[in-house]
Amino acid sequence: MYVVGKQNIYAVLGNHLRKARVSKGLSGQELAGIIQLSQQQISRYELGINKLSLDKLIEIAIFLDIDINEITKMIIKQFEWEREIAA
Repeated sequence: MYVVGKQNIYAVLGNHLRKARVSKGLSGQELAGIIQLSQQQISRYELGINKLSLDKLIEIAIFLDIDINEITKMIIKQFEWEREIAA
């Protein structure tokens, strides 16, 4: 049985947020300044080290113009793919 770890969820989420940020042409420092966080905190979110609260996720998603439903679908697809590989 394949078990999804919480840390894995945050890492996958962070990776998708990093891709969205980079596609907008923003550095971590620029995004941090806009949403009033440190660049280190943005890095920790993107690496899945720190848990991203729902309110910060919504704030970042709005600014980066990404759909939270699409992020959720991407995370689910990622774990379905990993589960298939582990089977």
